[in-house]
Amino acid sequence: MAGEEFKKVIKRIKQWSFVLSVVLCLVAMSQTAQAVPNGRYAHPEILLQPEELKALIDRKEPSLRIIDVREKLQYLSGHIPGAVQVWRPNIEDKMHETGPPK
Repeated sequence: MAGEEFKKVIKRIKQWSFVLSVVLCLVAMSQTAQAVPNGRYAHPEILLQPEELKALIDRKEPSLRIIDVREKLQYLSGHIPGAVQVWRPNIEDKMHETGPPK
């Protein structure tokens, strides 16, 4: 009997751990989503919403270039068709590290 009760407790702990993990992920994602509109971007006018990007892809906009700046493994696990993977540190503006030229 004690063994069965122990198994039930362990099962409950696993279930609640999963629920807690999902809740924490959702909270983290909501904070990330809020950070984008309030972020300080050099050119916020060029940011696209997912719906806008989908419309450009659907109409096969010839000037559209999609650059995926995630790590290679993330890119390989799934990306927007036609996107080119470039690791972000390779393209970041190095001016911010040393300051503007004198």
